[in-house]
Amino acid sequence: MRTNRRAYVLPCQLAMYIARQLTGASLEEIGREFGGRHHSTALHALRKIEEMRRSYKALNLAITQLMDAIAVKLCA
Repeated sequence: MRTNRRAYVLPCQLAMYIARQLTGASLEEIGREFGGRHHSTALHALRKIEEMRRSYKALNLAITQLMDAIAVKLCA
C-alpha cells in the first residue's frame, strides 16, 4: 500500500539512502524494491538524507552508527 504519511516517509527515505550506500544498487533497483517507486523518488530520498546529515550532527552520527552496525552484520 502506498502512502505519503509523514510518519513513513523519513524512514523509507533513510532506508533507500542506506541501501544505496551499502549496496551500490542503482536508483532504478532501489525504487523497484521499495514498492515500485520511480528512480527519481530514490534520488530525492538520497539528496534529502544527505542534506539532513550535513545539517544535523546528531542525526549524522546516528546514521553513521546504524550503517556501521548493518555493515558488520552483512560481513558476518
